[in-house]
Amino acid sequence: MQPSSLLNGVQWAGSIVGLLGAFLLATHSRLSRWGWIAFFGSNVLLIVFTAGLELWGLLIMQVGFLATSVLGIYRSFRSPLLAAAGRTEVAPVYLSTPSIGIEVQVDRDGSVKRTSLSYRASEVAPHMVERWLSERNLVAMPAGIDFSKPVKPHPAPSGT
Repeated sequence: MQPSSLLNGVQWAGSIVGLLGAFLLATHSRLSRWGWIAFFGSNVLLIVFTAGLELWGLLIMQVGFLATSVLGIYRSFRSPLLAAAGRTEVAPVYLSTPSIGIEVQVDRDGSVKRTSLSYRASEVAPHMVERWLSERNLVAMPAGIDFSKPVKPHPAPSGT
């Protein structure tokens, strides 16, 4: 059975869009996730083509590929969507002794909230500070680090 010229055009469009999707995924670049969108379009076009020619086995395969494309789209685009919806970012926490001051900035819904905790190091055990930080998914860094200056890597000790 020969496809009509319309179905032939759908077949070629589906094939070219599918190849574009494969190329985008193979680049492993920031554009790679758009390969899943191209695969989705290719699947829809090839479903139309296989249904038009009543190629039921290939139709079922394309429906399965469509499901994997939807999964790929969900997995590739969900992180930025969740971040845009107000996901909490990990904020650096600066510790200094003998008293410790902690300030956390949390960005939710476009607003900045501040939380602070101050105490004397001699009054609180270090494991309590570590627990407080880990419960809030925070990172502790020495207060004296200057992040604006590049740091030269230290050479490995000889004999290693």
